[in-house]
Amino acid sequence: MLIECVRAWRKTRHPRWAALADWCTDHDRPLVGAGKKKSDREAWHALEQRQDPHDLPRLYAALRGMASTHVVELLPVLARWNDPRSVTQLLGLLEKPQWSARTALPFFRAAARELAASRDVRARDGMLSLGDRYKTILLGAMGDDVGALLRRIAAEMKIVEPELTRDEVVRVAELEAQFPAQLAAAKNTTAVKQGTMKSDQALLETIWAAPDDDGPRLVFADVLQQRGDVRGELITLQVARARGNATNETRAREYELLANSRRFAEWTSPVSQGGDCHVRRGFPSWVQLSARGLGSIATHPAWATVTAVTGLRAVPKKHAKALFESATSLTDVGQIDEAVLELAGEHVAKWRAAELAFMPAPEQVARLASLERLTLSMARGPTDTLPAGWFAPFTKLKRLRLIHTVRATDLPPLEELFVYELKGPLPKGLQALHADPLPALDLLAGSGLLRFGTGSMTGAELAALLAAVPTLRQVELSNLAAAELGPVLRVLQSSQLDAVKVNTNHYTRALDLEARWWSPTLAQQLATLHDVKPKRVLLKPHRDEPLLPIGAPQPTQLAAIESDLKPLGIPLEVAWY
Repeated sequence: MLIECVRAWRKTRHPRWAALADWCTDHDRPLVGAGKKKSDREAWHALEQRQDPHDLPRLYAALRGMASTHVVELLPVLARWNDPRSVTQLLGLLEKPQWSARTALPFFRAAARELAASRDVRARDGMLSLGDRYKTILLGAMGDDVGALLRRIAAEMKIVEPELTRDEVVRVAELEAQFPAQLAAAKNTTAVKQGTMKSDQALLETIWAAPDDDGPRLVFADVLQQRGDVRGELITLQVARARGNATNETRAREYELLANSRRFAEWTSPVSQGGDCHVRRGFPSWVQLSARGLGSIATHPAWATVTAVTGLRAVPKKHAKALFESATSLTDVGQIDEAVLELAGEHVAKWRAAELAFMPAPEQVARLASLERLTLSMARGPTDTLPAGWFAPFTKLKRLRLIHTVRATDLPPLEELFVYELKGPLPKGLQALHADPLPALDLLAGSGLLRFGTGSMTGAELAALLAAVPTLRQVELSNLAAAELGPVLRVLQSSQLDAVKVNTNHYTRALDLEARWWSPTLAQQLATLHDVKPKRVLLKPHRDEPLLPIGAPQPTQLAAIESDLKPLGIPLEVAWY
């Protein structure tokens, strides 16, 4: 029977003949040659030369114990069998690969090549399915590369459209009747899988069609939770967070759900094939684009939930253009050049945030007038003062970051300003200012600032700043000298400030230190503080909102931190949410 099924598949390439060939194979034969020794290779070759059709599955199974370089040599040997079970076995090797280093890329190329040569529709569909989720199988760049390879090879395949004659249909049915359990299981699995995929696809299409609406997301979340998929819980928790209903407990649960990198890649697929993702409201929202994997999925409708990207300058122009069409919610485009601006066409009108790596001409400024957050990052030239009236078209601007000298009278009303050098009074409505070097205090007096940042300052300079701007609640210092930490904290303790941020560490007026991560050198600094030594250290995540697959600190890490703090008498608390 096995020989008949294999011969019929060679003629028709029909999946029913392939399934029958697998059902009537003896799968209980022991492994032979599953190792890296010379004797293993000799045993494998001796078994292969017997050409017993029942041996094919165990010949493939033995490959898992070999080096990938040797497997590359053996795949063509097995391909000469021209057997439908090779498709199943190759897809199985790709589903659970034993090799993940970049040195194994020749194996993945060889496997894809042999699948394409089969001209079997199962090979094409299998590679497309694997390609869309390969980043969940192999994390990082390797998953991107293999996923893109499988999708490309599948798209280029020449398929033999499987058809059966009337006599063949009758004969297949006769043989299938001898395997009632396998036939019933196959039909049930296919029906359930197709039903689930159809239902999920319909729900996802509804979400992509209305990415701003929480309703479709919550319906999808309910369906997932009913079948025990914790992604539904994540969607529910993140929608609640977006509505302002998060608690410490729900934040902790989000971190727990997102800590599994493989699962995270699956939940963000296929967008995660195009770069590293952050998620909001349960779906990809921000993507660091990768030129390696973007091409084959740039037109996918799943991009509809993405609101921000970075890396557009590094991807091929045709992929960037396709992305502008599919990412219908895109409002933050990261750093762009003139070429990207032209590719975007009419989509520029939807942009709310951008970083310009060029000095735009007046007509380009007019196209960008909808921006609310603008960064000018082009290199400073001999004349680094922007011309008068340059900002006039930006009537919606709220946040501005630039490395040029500007006169504040030329600026529109702003909420936040990051500037290299400031001349003249502050723009109206300004709440946050970051300027380096420190501006003259008479420019800041009476400004109503709530937050101020600079590179460094002394304790005396901080005291003078607070006297000039009594509304300040937070000061951020990116390069504070170690000797000035104590004087700065003494001013903090007796001032109206809520906190001083030094690099990534927050010191509160109550002398709590909120640390995003820990360095042994920080303990050395704390030992010099004496009268302003922190009362406790709160270890908190790098971001208040968990967007990436990041786990809580491990017990060994916490023990090391506690060991650093014990001589100082400072307790450690973990607020990892």
